[in-house]
Amino acid sequence: EEAEIAVAMPHGFVSAEEIAANLPGSDVKKIGAQLEAMANKGLIHSKDEKGTTLYEFLPLFPGLMELQFYKTNDTEHLKKIDQLFNEYRKALRTMAKSGTPYKIETEVPGRKIEVGKKVLNESTILPYKEMKELIERTEYVAAGICHCRHSGEYMGNPCSKPMDNCMIFGTSAKFTTERGFTKRLTREQALKKLDEAGLPEELAWLPL
Repeated sequence: EEAEIAVAMPHGFVSAEEIAANLPGSDVKKIGAQLEAMANKGLIHSKDEKGTTLYEFLPLFPGLMELQFYKTNDTEHLKKIDQLFNEYRKALRTMAKSGTPYKIETEVPGRKIEVGKKVLNESTILPYKEMKELIERTEYVAAGICHCRHSGEYMGNPCSKPMDNCMIFGTSAKFTTERGFTKRLTREQALKKLDEAGLPEELAWLPL
């Protein structure tokens, strides 16, 4: 039932009523309850807008995968998920190296717009000062378990750095905190987490 709901979700944030409209004969209240359960599992994203809860399907990377490892309970379940994710990544790498053509049999949810300039679409390294300024000007900052380090434990490659300093910002931080995946931080706590990461003061890493 959750998979059927996920397939019926349009692109972007939508209401339970809009999703139910794509599932003929469905009950809106039941769909709403299932969406809430899915959000609590970290399968979809939710936000409140003008008194209405809206839902959005999460991409696999980044998104769904990271949320699974923000929590540390149910070790066997997470270990199984980690193994499946790694098998999936290996399959994608093998396919890419083989040159085998493949395509996604769905409509692309978007369109190309000429902007006349280069758009950054990769992880980047930020100076420590800029990372600090980002924390100081962001209203909502939260931190959870680093999914990379958490995953490393299952793969027999543990990390000596602190586990609970994977920071997230803005509306995503609000969502993960409300759903119990992360803990909200004060600016002082966030700056302390940054220092505890053990990075040199000149550099800090931030996925964009």
